[in-house]
Amino acid sequence: MSGRVLQRLGYATGLATLVGLAGVMVAAGNGPSRPLNAHEILVAQTAAEMQQRGDYLRPYYNGLIRLEKPPLPYWLAVLSHRVRQDAPGSRVTEVEARIPSLVAGSLLLVVTFWLGTVAFDDRRVGLVAAAILATSSDFFIYSRSARPEMLYALFSVLQMLGLMIAVRRAEHGLSTLSGATLAWVATVLALYAKGPQSPTFFLVGTCLALLLRRPRMSPLEVLRLPMGLAVVAATVLPYFVYLAAQSEGALGFWAGQMVQSTSTPLWLRPLRFFYPTAIIVGIAPWIVGVGLALRDAWKRRHPSIVVLASCVLVTVACLSFAGKLRHHYVLPATPLCAVLVAAAAVDLHRRVRAGEIPIVTLHSLGIAQGALTGSALLAGAVVSLRSHPVTGHAMWVAAWPWLVIGAAFAILGSRITVERPAMAFASFVAAFFSAWLSVSVAGIDSQPRWARAARFAADVAEVTPASKPIYLESGVEESLVYYAQRRVQWSKVQEWFATNPHGRPPLFVCEGECGDGEGRVITVERGVPREEAMILFRPRRSLRPGPAPDSAAASSGPAADPR
Repeated sequence: MSGRVLQRLGYATGLATLVGLAGVMVAAGNGPSRPLNAHEILVAQTAAEMQQRGDYLRPYYNGLIRLEKPPLPYWLAVLSHRVRQDAPGSRVTEVEARIPSLVAGSLLLVVTFWLGTVAFDDRRVGLVAAAILATSSDFFIYSRSARPEMLYALFSVLQMLGLMIAVRRAEHGLSTLSGATLAWVATVLALYAKGPQSPTFFLVGTCLALLLRRPRMSPLEVLRLPMGLAVVAATVLPYFVYLAAQSEGALGFWAGQMVQSTSTPLWLRPLRFFYPTAIIVGIAPWIVGVGLALRDAWKRRHPSIVVLASCVLVTVACLSFAGKLRHHYVLPATPLCAVLVAAAAVDLHRRVRAGEIPIVTLHSLGIAQGALTGSALLAGAVVSLRSHPVTGHAMWVAAWPWLVIGAAFAILGSRITVERPAMAFASFVAAFFSAWLSVSVAGIDSQPRWARAARFAADVAEVTPASKPIYLESGVEESLVYYAQRRVQWSKVQEWFATNPHGRPPLFVCEGECGDGEGRVITVERGVPREEAMILFRPRRSLRPGPAPDSAAASSGPAADPR
């Protein structure tokens, strides 16, 4: 067997090992002991209502048409539900809702490997980039979530891969049809997963990089823009035109979603520096490599670095003017950052071996990364001393073995940086996998707020007849809809309890119509301080009268949807 074949087999084995470890890390502890949060419930419940209605084109949540997100995440949740052979009318479980993100995360590692390999003609860059991404905080958080963010990142980065293939083939005078086709098909999938935001940023960034090149390259020819726009128009517009025709006010609602009005003036928004920070936080704990990548990008000016960096900069620049501050908006850019960090690390390794840079530089970087790793492991150990927010069991029993293993790998990586840099990097990767696995197994990342909401919803289900609708003013609507399996409508309650001294009102819920009357507290969530309690009650004082929202009228358009 030739050396090239053995080398390819080695990279394939390394990538398969990364994907397998990431799958175990993400899947562990993802059952009912980790309740769905509000955003995840929107996906799971909408998928369940799709099945109940038998209508897979118009998403409904809580009986109201849902226009906030495209349908692909709901379709995949339905598919996951069907594959597990659950009854069509049953609830989409926590595991079923999260399976699409887990699969998307595994595929994203493969696409990132491919992107790094194509961009720099070096499989080492691809493998290092996949390892960095697999152990980053963004990957861990969103691969374990039923939200559509990981699907969106997968198709956005797949688009970036197609654009990069087209650019590299154009550099060699070859046809760009294959790369452009991949890019535009991925764009369509991204639009069905979440929307046009990241695909537009990546397309604009690539076009800018091509126009700034010397010699200049035409984006129209390289990226096949006329063909791509025709593909998008033919495959995406018909669905959204149909959906708009089925819901009055849909176009205005979507326009409002894009504008994102806020009280902060447009020219002041970039001064918040939220999204530049979000990029750095997303690739943690590899923050040490971010500075290395910035230096490498400035010094080398490699054409592929220019394309990737342009896409990241356009993403951050455009998002800085957005009204909302949402960390997950930068998630599609995290794999691009991982590739840039990997390219810088591989180039540094090459230059050290060539004697261009003192080897002590690698040792210093290894010590810095080891210190950062140790701090993260120590923080995880402290958090694991608490009890699990759902089960009440001690988390340290499951967390500490993996934390100890991670600490051992971190120490090993710091000590062997000089002698064998590749082995040191592998040790840090193993340390981070162990740390994230401890979080997964122990349930350290279970959000107490949503865990309490899930338990409260179960209490509601026990004491409230299923035949009675629930009206509420504020609080965990999603958990009541999903875990209590109750239709929830928004009441006309206008006054809060005058006795609430903290200005933090509890969750107001009442059965039937919310109007004048006397009543009593039915149940208070167990184990929660009074000022944080969520209470199910019948009105005990005079409330301003107002009719409950009519279900038929509420279903006519997006304005009735409180979200």
